Order: sequence, then C-alpha cells, then structure tokens
Amino acid sequence: MLKLVPYDKESRIYIHSISPKTGESTGHWSFRVPECVSSCEGMTGHVHTIAPKWTQIENGWEVQLRIDSPECIYTTRLTTLNDEVVEIVFTIENTGIEPMTDTESDFCFSCVDQPEFSSKDWYNRVYVHTLDRCVGEDGQSENKGEFTPIEQIRLHFPVAFNPNFAIFGSNIADLPLIMCRSLDGEKVYAGGFERCSTLVSHVGTCIHAMPWLGTIQPGQKAARRGRFYYMTGDLEDVTKRFCDDFGLAVC
Repeated sequence: MLKLVPYDKESRIYIHSISPKTGESTGHWSFRVPECVSSCEGMTGHVHTIAPKWTQIENGWEVQLRIDSPECIYTTRLTTLNDEVVEIVFTIENTGIEPMTDTESDFCFSCVDQPEFSSKDWYNRVYVHTLDRCVGEDGQSENKGEFTPIEQIRLHFPVAFNPNFAIFGSNIADLPLIMCRSLDGEKVYAGGFERCSTLVSHVGTCIHAMPWLGTIQPGQKAARRGRFYYMTGDLEDVTKRFCDDFGLAVC
C-alpha cells in the first residue's frame, strides 16, 4: 500500500511503500509538488524557501502556496486511490493583472530512498513510450511503438548546457508519461499528466513530468490531472493503465 507523509518546510511529500506483512515502510519516494512554476512572465523557486499550507483531506493531502513571480496561487491535491495509484490535481489561479502565458510546472519524483529502484545506473531503467523512430545507442533507427531508454535519447539528443539532462519534445515522447523499472525488473514507478510540455530524467535519482497549462487570464484558473504509479508488472502494463485512466489510445 501507499502512504502519503507531507513535509512542512516546502511543497514536498513522501510516498511510502508499506509492507502488507509488517505494516512498515520499505522505502519512499520524495515528490515535489511542484518544484517550480514558470511562465513567460517569470519563474519561482519559492517551493524551496517558503513553508506551504498543508491540509489533510479524505485519503490524502492538499498543499497551497501563494507566489509572486509569476503572481499566482497554486494548489495540489494528492489522493491515494488504491495500493498502486496516487491521483494528482494541480491548479493555478492567476492573481496578477496580466495574463500568464505558456504556463507550466515541474513535478519531481525522486527514488533516492527507495531501494527497489535506486542505484548508480538507475537512469538506464528510465523509459518513455515513442511512436516515431528514435535513434538508439548504435546510431540505428529503432522500431516504432517501442519503449526507449532515457539514456539512449540522452546520448543523441543532449542539452547543451548540461549533458546530464534528457529532454523530450513532442516528436520523441508520444505519451505524457515517464517510467522507471525496478532493479529486479518486476515493478515500475511512473509519473504523468494529461498533458505535459516536457519529460526529464536527471542523473541524480529523479524523473520529472512538467504539466503544461497554457495561457491563464487574470482572475482565471487552469488545472491538470496527473497520476503516480507503483505497480507490479512491466512497462506495457503501466502504459495501458495510464491510457485507460486518461482516455488515451493505447500505443
């Protein structure tokens, strides 16, 4: 089962995997909800410096924080649906006098304290689903409809300012979902939203999904729904579950 434990110093919550036999935590993910909010009008890192307001809700928690660049209030609701899924509802209200344009946010899922997933080569077990042909490590085009390891894309689509990032555009990742396979290959953890602008993996121990909210007019709100998964099975099982949850065509 999954247990949510909020951190009172910033917009971070721990997702513990609880053993059904002992009732004890077997490890946890550190989940920033979000790590930052940005638009063409500004970007905030206040999630690291201002203590948010956490409120317990049925089967979960809600966090709210007012920020000043861009001028807005964000709210994230996290609800444990079952032993495998946490639902995420992220809402931004534009409290400024100008539109927020090209608005997005960055949600970070770190497995540093989750022994089933964390290791020095963990990024070789991070995947996205691709429909278009992508270049593999050998320089050859891969077949369509395959799961492409993030390390392969990083080698051929590096970000100039930091080679430890792998950033996917719409021509590479065809589902707004990023997944990490466990060390024994029997489990997968994943994060995704109904619409993302970017999927990122850091060499640290985290995967990122960045929900895109577009233009938000003054006094208006925009929201995106997402999910965190911790499932026994393979990449195909998680992908099908994600597509079913969001009404997407199974690739």
